[in-house]
Amino acid sequence: MVQFLIKRFIGLIFVIIGVTFITFIMGYFAPGDPIRGLLGNHFDLALYLRLKHDYGLDLPWYQQYWNFLTHLFRFDFGFSFKNQGRPVWDILKDGFPITAELGFWALLLQMLIGIPLGIFSALRANSWVDTTTMGSMLVLFALPSFVLAVFCQVAIVWLDNNTGLGWPVTNWGNAWQYTWSDIQFKLIPIVVLAAAGTAYFARFARTSMLEVLRQDYVRTARAKGIQERVVIYRHALRNAMIPLVTVFGITLGLIITSTFFIEQIFNIPGIAQVSISSINDRDYPVIQATTVLLAVMVSGFMQPDTTMGPGLLEMSNGGTAAVTPEKGTVPPGQQEPKKSATPLQDSLRRLRRDTRAMVSLGIIVLFIVVPLIGPFIYQHVGGTYQSSFFGPISPQVYHNPFHQELDRQDEFISGQYWLGTDAIGRDLMARLMLGLLVSLTVAFLVEVVDIVLGVLIGVLAGFYGGWIDQFLARFTDLMFAFPGLLFAILLTGIFGPEADTVLSNVPVIGPNGNARLILVSLALAFTAWPLMARYVRGQTLQLKEQQFVEAARTAGTSNARIIMRHIVPNLFSIVVVASTLNIAGTVIGEAGLSLLGLGVQQPGSSLGLMISDAATLISTHPWEVILPSLVLTLIVLAFSFLGDGLRDAFDPRSKD
Repeated sequence: MVQFLIKRFIGLIFVIIGVTFITFIMGYFAPGDPIRGLLGNHFDLALYLRLKHDYGLDLPWYQQYWNFLTHLFRFDFGFSFKNQGRPVWDILKDGFPITAELGFWALLLQMLIGIPLGIFSALRANSWVDTTTMGSMLVLFALPSFVLAVFCQVAIVWLDNNTGLGWPVTNWGNAWQYTWSDIQFKLIPIVVLAAAGTAYFARFARTSMLEVLRQDYVRTARAKGIQERVVIYRHALRNAMIPLVTVFGITLGLIITSTFFIEQIFNIPGIAQVSISSINDRDYPVIQATTVLLAVMVSGFMQPDTTMGPGLLEMSNGGTAAVTPEKGTVPPGQQEPKKSATPLQDSLRRLRRDTRAMVSLGIIVLFIVVPLIGPFIYQHVGGTYQSSFFGPISPQVYHNPFHQELDRQDEFISGQYWLGTDAIGRDLMARLMLGLLVSLTVAFLVEVVDIVLGVLIGVLAGFYGGWIDQFLARFTDLMFAFPGLLFAILLTGIFGPEADTVLSNVPVIGPNGNARLILVSLALAFTAWPLMARYVRGQTLQLKEQQFVEAARTAGTSNARIIMRHIVPNLFSIVVVASTLNIAGTVIGEAGLSLLGLGVQQPGSSLGLMISDAATLISTHPWEVILPSLVLTLIVLAFSFLGDGLRDAFDPRSKD
């Protein structure tokens, strides 16, 4: 135990150094001069030089970083750029208790609801209760937190308008204070923040309980005639709770990343909102402080789960294909046996029988086809319209996602505008198709990088080991401690304005607000590939010990040929499952960044940007925020259900 704690503490120090270095380097090489921006139009050279010296910005970069690191271990975060002379800790201490309160109650709610639900579902495995409960938990886990927050706000506004409920949607109040009005407002954000973690706890608790119920000592206790209640509570439940300790870190990571959206949507003055404000203001000392605090909170608990189910290797093609006699070797009088199905054919057959996965696949195909060919068809539907500002215009114009009809703002569904118009008279149908195309484009770009880097580095680390394996282990520990969304927020927030200026001149991208797509894709891909590499590494470690690989080595086959002919083809199942599940996270990440104002910019379109633009219209024009929220929910659920179906098809035992 002591050795484990020492190892964990050393790892925590490594993570702190890594996180601070990444954050510092991004701030140091960020475009622009923070002191020049601080002075604005009232530039004075003497004051400029004095401020640079006071903040230590006239020193070499390595000395600046060393000063920051030494001050950090004394809990001295320096002074804010924006609020001159004000210590960073003074800024954080106002928001930190609020975020801590929000996270504490969300984590407690996750455990109190999720664990009993999972245990209850496991005790009724494969019944309608189990199917309904776990289906609901999968929906809850896949549903983006900001979409659930929007739906809750719409429901509150509707109830308030129709019943006079008077339930507040703003004004968090003081931290750890619970008057009736405080409880009213704090309840909804806490429940929304706890939703995904509750589902994760429930699914993990169910899996853990089922594993324990299959153990010999449980069967022995039942065979002795011990009451089922005693077997469950004294033998099974106690042992099933032990693996749940590892879930804390993952759910804590979910809470921290979701906090950015919850605080933004419900206007909660917590540390996440301080972080977003500091990124927009280029207040790098505050950015570094919030990043380090959040990363330390995660790295203290988080242990990534890099398994894809116990039977995935057996369901791959590696070494398990049925052996059939060669033609002509069957004894006389006996029929030649039918060729058995390959493991891949068996997996595809199981997938076709999964109704939920097949429906999800159909939805995905629909959402791919519609944004590709839909705009061309839609812009040829309808007649000429007499615009008050532009005169006669054709459907190619008023069905364009960027065209504005300022006298037709916030219109409801009509024959001309199939889904209505937004606050500045743009066609919602056209903008939805464009936003969906943006999400799928980012998902495609991210997965290309994810698969190429993840498979390449994972195979090399698993097959050769050595320094490559050590590098991957340390780097993935760093990336797991550095929440992916937080890294993407930092990268897009710091370098986004420069990307708008530089990339808008690229002909393929253009000036329509899509300049940050490349930056968003790179940020999400950078945080996605380490997990793919860990999955691939684990599978490679098992594959290289198989008999067919040993036989290839004995035959003198080179390592490169073994990797290409025997290792890589048998990674197909794990790569397909991991990629499908990661696409759902990528779509959420892109939409979330746009929601925070760090992704696609106006006049471009993104599902997250559409939700953000319509958030203030919930009480008057709720359909404008419901439409993109529903589309985003459907696409995320479709990829999540398909990923689950693929996992069950390649590894049937994971379903139990």
